[in-house]
Amino acid sequence: MTWLLSLIGSFFGMLFLIAIALFIFAFLRASWKNRNTSFGRLFRKNMKAKKRNQPIKIYYFDFEEFFKNFPFNSDFHETEKFLMTKTQDRQKTVKILELIYNCFEDLFLNWSTNESVLLSKFDEIQISSPIKLKNAAYIKYYNDYLDKTSELFLKNFTEKIMPAYIARELGLDCNLIFGVNSFDQVINDSKKIINNYCEQRCREVTLNATREISKMIEDLFGRFQRNFNGSSSFNQSNANRNNQSNWGNQKAEPSELEKAYKIMDVNEKISDRDLKKTYLRLAKEYHPDVNKSVYAKEKMAKINSAYDTICKARGI
Repeated sequence: MTWLLSLIGSFFGMLFLIAIALFIFAFLRASWKNRNTSFGRLFRKNMKAKKRNQPIKIYYFDFEEFFKNFPFNSDFHETEKFLMTKTQDRQKTVKILELIYNCFEDLFLNWSTNESVLLSKFDEIQISSPIKLKNAAYIKYYNDYLDKTSELFLKNFTEKIMPAYIARELGLDCNLIFGVNSFDQVINDSKKIINNYCEQRCREVTLNATREISKMIEDLFGRFQRNFNGSSSFNQSNANRNNQSNWGNQKAEPSELEKAYKIMDVNEKISDRDLKKTYLRLAKEYHPDVNKSVYAKEKMAKINSAYDTICKARGI
């Protein structure tokens, strides 16, 4: 009769392990589907470099577990071996593994949801911005999210959640291990910390990428303005040495000024503010840092000259 119970226990244990394997397969498949963005495909190439080959010590208990499946999944094989040694009971081992894995599944699904939001934000930034960040910049921001969230995730999971489930099911004293009276409190507090931090890092990384784009735009057009103002002072001093310095009287040769307005594609009555906006819009489209074509380079040179001519004629 004992051998029959042992056989039944082994059968249910095998079913549980098969269920875990099927879940991992289904989850990874769904995860890749969520990452089906241009950046999702890019980051797949970055996976192998992020594997964790070193096991992590499980707090209070004398064993370590591996979390080396990208991004930080585990089959909990070492946990299973420890529990079988500790309990000598297949059904009890399976029960504890189910508790641990179900908790990991819920937390990881939340992490993956935030990861998908982050990848979508990267796509939005890249499409909407006139300045394009290099792929290396997005990999840097993605790794920032991955490294910091996975570090906090695994720290709380291996130092709080896993030992709490194991200790509770083994009938140990929570106050002795964690200094509080409830294992459930330890588990729930740790879950909140993980979920809140993943959402926070997703927002922060998105904000940092957006700020870098904004700073690049400001630096780029600030440099344009300084360069063009400097070159225009020299050129105009030679070409219009005898011109007066006020808006009503100072003008370049009519044909030259008219040509400048035509190149800028604006009316002569346009305000100074709108003229500057038009110049920045054209610069975003034709500047060599944005548009690599030969035509764009030539067009930008004409725009610079035209803008310089109009500004000098207006005394701005």
